[in-house]
Amino acid sequence: MRYFLDTNVVIRFLKAEPKVVERMREIVEQQVFISSIVAAELYRGVFLSESKREAQKVAEFITRVGIIDFDHAAARICGEQYAALKRAGKLTQEFDLLIASVCLAHDGVFVTMNGKDFRNIEGLKLLAL
Repeated sequence: MRYFLDTNVVIRFLKAEPKVVERMREIVEQQVFISSIVAAELYRGVFLSESKREAQKVAEFITRVGIIDFDHAAARICGEQYAALKRAGKLTQEFDLLIASVCLAHDGVFVTMNGKDFRNIEGLKLLAL
């Protein structure tokens, strides 16, 4: 099984929050990925904070997990999902939709701290912490 981590999960993992660390131990034997969008959000945060220590932690984490790029398949899924959500009047944040689309394109389970932000995305398998 492939697990795709949301930005908020990675941040809490890097801060060693016990609940998140424990759950990550449960899935570490599986394939764990982040999307290139999550990587961008992580780097944005560390460069805004100007913390060299945090930048190092993020860089080390990223080398340990697989990074899956936002590709053509994810772009198509994103467009389809956006249209469906707009018609239903249930739009989600665009970055969240981009991240979820990568997970959908690779048939993964999406791990997040904010399940409610993703529950309207059709077909997305959620593991809410």
